[in-house]
Formats: sequence, C-alpha cells, structure tokens
Amino acid sequence: MRKGWKIAAVLLLAVAGAAYWLLIDNRTGQIAERPIDIAALRRAAAAMPGPRPDAIDVEIVAQGTSPATLLVAGGGFGKVGIAAAAFRVRGPGGTVLIDSGLTREQASRLDMTDYDAAAQRRVEAAMDAANRIVFTHEHYDHIGGFAASSEMARNAAKLFLPRAQYSALVAELGRAGETAKALPAPIDPRGATALAPGVAVMPMPGHTPGSQLIYVVLASGREYLFPGDVTSMERNLSETRGRSRLIADWLAPEDRSTVIGWIKGLRTLQARTPGLTIAFQHDRDWLLRQRNDGAFHIGFGDPARVQARKPAGQAQTTSVQAAPFADGPAFSSLTQGAAG
Repeated sequence: MRKGWKIAAVLLLAVAGAAYWLLIDNRTGQIAERPIDIAALRRAAAAMPGPRPDAIDVEIVAQGTSPATLLVAGGGFGKVGIAAAAFRVRGPGGTVLIDSGLTREQASRLDMTDYDAAAQRRVEAAMDAANRIVFTHEHYDHIGGFAASSEMARNAAKLFLPRAQYSALVAELGRAGETAKALPAPIDPRGATALAPGVAVMPMPGHTPGSQLIYVVLASGREYLFPGDVTSMERNLSETRGRSRLIADWLAPEDRSTVIGWIKGLRTLQARTPGLTIAFQHDRDWLLRQRNDGAFHIGFGDPARVQARKPAGQAQTTSVQAAPFADGPAFSSLTQGAAG
C-alpha cells in the first residue's frame, strides 16, 4: 500500500511540475532586453512628405474568452476577453490598413463559432480604399482576410511585404485558391522604414520570423506602437509576462526568449516616453476601452450606428460591432497554421 501511495505522489508531483512549467512559470531575469530605437522610427515617419494621419480606427471581427494563463504565463486560470481585429490609420493623405481580419473558415479553425461577416466586409472595403496595407506578422488571423478577399489581386500592390512574411502569405493564398503572381516582390527592410507620412515600420522577429513593429504619429503629436502578438494582451507588457510555454513552445511555436526581450524593451520605452500608446491587438477589454480615446475610434463605419453583440447571457453594450466566439481556441486547432 505504501509503495502505491509513493508512486501516486510521484506522479502527482510530476503532473504538477509539468503544469507549472507549461502554464505558470514566467522567470525572465536572465533574458536580455531588446532595445527599441524610437528615434529611428520617428525619423522614418517624418521622412515621407505629406500630412500626418489624424485618427486610428479598430474593427473587431470576432471576440470571445480564453484562460488567461495561456496568453499571459501565470496570469491565472480565469477567462479573459480576446478579440481578432484590424486597424485603419486615416487622415487627409489617405489610409494605412494594419492587418486584414480573417474569414469564417479561419475563425472556425480557432473555434470561433460566431463570426461577424459584416465587420469583415468593412475590413475588405478598407483594404480596397487603403493606400498601403501592412501586416504585424504572418499568422492567418492577421493575413487571412487579405488572402481570401475578392479584390486581393488589385490590392496586392499596396502591400508592404517583407521577405520573412512572403512564404506564409503565398501558402495562405494557395489555401484560398489564389496564386501569388499578383504579389509584389518581397523586400528586406533594415531597421526603421517609412511606410506613409507619419507611419514607419521596423523588423521585430521573435513571435514569427516576419513580425514587425508599426509606429504611427498623428497630426496631434500622439504616438502609437503596434507590436502585433509580441504583446497580444495588456498584461504581457504591464507584468512582463510572455505567453505560456504550452503555447509558445508547443502549440504555436515562437522564440519565447526573444519575445520576452522585446517585451522588456517595450516596457523601458513606455516608461521613458510619456503619452506613448502601445496597442494590444487580441485584448478585447483593452480594445473596448479605446472608445474613450479622442483619436482612437471603434468601428470602420459610422460610429453612431455601430452596435455590439455579446455572448449569450451577457448584457448588450454599445459602440463596438463584434461577434463572440467559443471559449478560446481549441488546443488541436492551434497546431493548424499557428494563428496568433
């Protein structure tokens, strides 16, 4: 009997240890900070002549919940709101679209059981009207809407397409039944690069090889950074917590140490740069709070007519058009294309 208890105790400790390592452990002390050269981004954003943008819009295509500790290691097992979104930077000189939403089929791969097709149509219309289109990184929940859009071939020339994103986009086009012949030749950006007046981009590899940091300065002087899924949730930055190892090492692999180095760099930059806003693209609660930002608007349509649909059993709210989805991505689906 004692031997049986000892074996059970050892097994229990092994399971607990594995759970701690995969879901909770967030030791980052030995990981070096990766500095971010905001001066170079500012110079690049100022290099292109023309008026700066004056506003940023966000379109939330889908929303739902996920255990916090998956996306924020050690963040607790309670559910947090998550979202899939695209951003539009607009002004008198035109628009830049950041990311492209995703299709209903792509949403289903992530167990998004309710999909807001109207929101995605607005993202597609924004692609058609945009001067430039840029992706924070090459996962399908960021490039998939572009790949499957009806005007993909016409809009392809608008892409800022690093070589590190090219093969993933070609593969996504293939899944959408399209060829890559309309794509522009991929580029090899070195450091900060001008994208449009007031908009610049720099490589930020780690979450994916093609991850990049997008910088926006408005005519008002307000500054924004879009790091994509380096900091997909606000707590990634505020608590210096990367994704859990279950996600980052196994289900949607990334260079976790490099990502944490970038998080440290963003924290330092934020502390030294009063007024800088860093976007958390999958953090539903953070996105919804931006409706109180005078320069950050929710919805690509008429804000006065935008409504929200909440998961069953929750109260209706206003100002945001978005659809709920199931309780976070299924583990099995995260291995199919490594979204995030």
